[in-house]
Amino acid sequence: MRIGSLIFFLFLFQLNVLLGQSLTKEYLDQWIQMSQPHLEFSKKEKIYILEGVFYDSTSVERKLTNYSANERFLSIEYFLFDSILTTIFRPNLLIVTINQAPTLKLKEKKKELGSVENMFSDKSKNPVLIINNKQLTSKASKRIISALKARNIDRIIILEHAPLSTYGESAKNGLIKICTKN
Repeated sequence: MRIGSLIFFLFLFQLNVLLGQSLTKEYLDQWIQMSQPHLEFSKKEKIYILEGVFYDSTSVERKLTNYSANERFLSIEYFLFDSILTTIFRPNLLIVTINQAPTLKLKEKKKELGSVENMFSDKSKNPVLIINNKQLTSKASKRIISALKARNIDRIIILEHAPLSTYGESAKNGLIKICTKN
């Protein structure tokens, strides 16, 4: 009986650790590297913005533990600044933003859904579509997007960048995550 209980609690502990994995700098770096395999990532200066607050590479690790890598409402974006202005002051700057996706009002959901429909109007530039953590094929995406109702949507996340190795070649056109209320 004791061994069975011990195995059960060990299983629960491991499951909890796997499901509640904290976000780390290494995870962010790998995510960006998978999005842009040609990017010389190690040579870039990085600034992290968590919920609107700036952190450098050394101080961000402590704050990242408040986020789960498996959070379905987490938005990770990055921006490369290679323009003349930023090159003069801060060459090779990479800004990484991490935010929780906001809960939208019905009017905002309709507007976002309209933007998503427009993204799928050009067949050659379809982004990846994930609904309730399930990636859809490009054929099914347009059909499902047109059938979605704004009142049934909980959250919408639109990302310009997504890991090509994880989501496929279409990820170069962006990634859209939609979580429905059901």
